[in-house]
Amino acid sequence: MPALNQSGQPQGDCPYNYRYIFSWQSSEKSLQKGFLRRNGGLMNLELIELVKTVFDKTTSVTTPPMTLRAGNALDSYDLPSAYDRQLDKPTDEYLQQFAYWGLAYLDPISWHYYLPFLISYSLRNRTKDAPLESVLVVEATLFSMRPPDREPSRFSLLTTQQEEVITQFLEILAFEEDSNFQDYGMQVLEEYWLPGAIYRKYSRRQTC
Repeated sequence: MPALNQSGQPQGDCPYNYRYIFSWQSSEKSLQKGFLRRNGGLMNLELIELVKTVFDKTTSVTTPPMTLRAGNALDSYDLPSAYDRQLDKPTDEYLQQFAYWGLAYLDPISWHYYLPFLISYSLRNRTKDAPLESVLVVEATLFSMRPPDREPSRFSLLTTQQEEVITQFLEILAFEEDSNFQDYGMQVLEEYWLPGAIYRKYSRRQTC
């Protein structure tokens, strides 16, 4: 944990540009509300545009091997349907209908394909006054970002820039006051997406 100056900024070199404040309550570690923000954090619309840019730069896949609609069919013990450009257009309505049950069946390439659409949707529907059906989409998105990683790996497909925007996305869900997913967002951050996160440290020990 870096030393903080009087303004709450980390002293010395801090490559991640984060501010950390930890408190202990009832023998459980918790992050003090309002911190662990990226300095000069991005607003929703800016981050949505950044996610699109960062993923478009490295993603050449235009057709996912497994669609959310097909995954949803598998979950219902039906045969998965082939990709259809019209039926599988990743609109908000499509995500609401198929993401919750279908996301778990995606291979790494398909997960990577849908990720920017899921992040964009989640940022636009993170508040308590969002439609009720949006809760399942956001929860499924967060669950797909939790460790342990799959085999074959999903997380290894991500570039450093993509990991950074995912972390910024999770920070908004975890620490914006109007977010309906503060606890879940904080949990996912602590498990994998922060420097020295619980599962990252464990994974490194396993591979040494």
